[in-house]
Amino acid sequence: PRWMLFDNVEDKGMVEERSWNFQRLLVAMSKAATVPHQIIFTTSKIAPELDRPELVVGRRYERAARSLN
Repeated sequence: PRWMLFDNVEDKGMVEERSWNFQRLLVAMSKAATVPHQIIFTTSKIAPELDRPELVVGRRYERAARSLN
């Protein structure tokens, strides 16, 4: 697809490890792609090994500041 939107991926009881696995799969698929592309997704629970400057844009989620400015 040229456009895809997932809303509330971690909502309704998705456990942390399952969310992290989804993130890992997205990053692996992106690295394997042979065409220029961009993938944007949001998460309040990023997989620890993916929390790197080359993959993360924007501020860190905090309970005191949950929504976007």
